[in-house]
Amino acid sequence: MSRYFSFRFIKKSQETKQSLVLFCHSDIEVSSLIKEIKEDVMLNLVPSDVVVIGYGITDSVADGIISNSMFASEFESFVGAIEDKLEFITVDKNGDITTVIEGGAVLFKSEMMLAGANKIFKSRKGLITSSPSYHFAKPSGDHCDKFIRASNLFTSGVEVAFLAICLLPHLTDNIKRIYVDTSSISFLISIAVQLSKKFQHQQPIIESFESYSVFKEPFGFVTSPDSLVIISATTSGGLVKSLIRDTAFSPENILTLFFHIYLLTNVGSLIYRMLWSQVSLQYHKSIVNFVNRVQRLFKLKENSFYLKRLNMSYWSLKKSISILNVKISLRNSPLRDF
Repeated sequence: MSRYFSFRFIKKSQETKQSLVLFCHSDIEVSSLIKEIKEDVMLNLVPSDVVVIGYGITDSVADGIISNSMFASEFESFVGAIEDKLEFITVDKNGDITTVIEGGAVLFKSEMMLAGANKIFKSRKGLITSSPSYHFAKPSGDHCDKFIRASNLFTSGVEVAFLAICLLPHLTDNIKRIYVDTSSISFLISIAVQLSKKFQHQQPIIESFESYSVFKEPFGFVTSPDSLVIISATTSGGLVKSLIRDTAFSPENILTLFFHIYLLTNVGSLIYRMLWSQVSLQYHKSIVNFVNRVQRLFKLKENSFYLKRLNMSYWSLKKSISILNVKISLRNSPLRDF
């Protein structure tokens, strides 16, 4: 497994060539760094420039790499002049991203972080899509043909460390407890807590409230300002809205990691906007919108699903698309891993 997470993005809208970003969570080795750059250039052609980003990269680290004659020679032969084509960026414990040499603000920070998150989302298959033979029932009770499965994204340590960057500004030193809607994102939260370096004596308690199950039975939320709620993913913002409506949490204390590009409503803080605009999201309140094309229903719960078979007796539709008669019998089948 590579020690780097690499991706490409366009810094400015008017540019045509992409920049290559290399994120490293550990010490940067000159030989492995130039090897990663060369392999990417051979696969994707010459980038506009190269950006090296990592936690706590210092001037001495950058100078050591630039002054290495082997690295300089290889870099200039594959990419171009180091002074024009190579930039070092550092991330601190608060999630601030600055240039190493000048210590200035990174103007393309948002574009870079979004591009990296979407690269992980796409390569790790964060969007699960149904086929014409089945669809999904979300914990909210809504029915859809796609859903975001955040747990798929946390298979690489270096990628998780990259995703943790945007959580750091929200991890203030007064946080004592963090509520998550699924335990599958606890690993990411734990990494972010460690990288923040703000909880040396006592780390926040991370507790899962199992999504919409929290509204079916009492749950001991502590809704004080030192509590944080982190939602794994959403396409509608329904869970956040329900939490704001039914608990004393304020929107400022609720974060959503991954959300649909079209989610523009006021649902707390949104971290990573997923760009699958080319994918149509069919989203309905009732199963009757799917009955003309499906036989199976997968009911989502945490990291698993239930399969429910649908036996249609009869149904008819008016021209106005109103439902006249729908009779559906459901039979539970054993739980299967997803």
